Amino acid sequence: MQEPTCPFCGAKRKPRDRFCVQCGSRLGAPATPGPKQPPEQEEGQRFTALRPLLYVLEYFPGLASPKIILLSAIVFAIALGTAASAILALFGALLAAFVIGGFALVLYWTALGWILSGEVVMPWEALAEFDGVRWVIFATLTLLPLTLLFAWLKAHAH
Repeated sequence: MQEPTCPFCGAKRKPRDRFCVQCGSRLGAPATPGPKQPPEQEEGQRFTALRPLLYVLEYFPGLASPKIILLSAIVFAIALGTAASAILALFGALLAAFVIGGFALVLYWTALGWILSGEVVMPWEALAEFDGVRWVIFATLTLLPLTLLFAWLKAHAH
């Protein structure tokens, strides 16, 4: 099976890419294909300033969709409120704190999955489509807030 290419510049791409990291074109949009190889003098100058943004959008395609950004922000806010409730419950009922905290984590994973997959789907559907890089990003963005939370709890423990 042949690897897909950008219809605008001919650069190799992954099937799930929404933007070409070589020329910056939005993939999946109606195309008027250009030459297979851009002229030598233009290649180094085209979209140089946008290249970092294109790399971010390659792994966070949900950031290109206002709907996903809005829904994820709402779910992140609910997850944050739920996590705060879990911290408050931690000082009262330990079991309730774990249940509430687990719910907050699932909400956080849901919103993170939407942003990383670029689609509003069930969390397990988004996770099933992740490649190695997205798994590393997902794990890092999961463990970092949890590490900071536990460090804060330890610092404020009596």
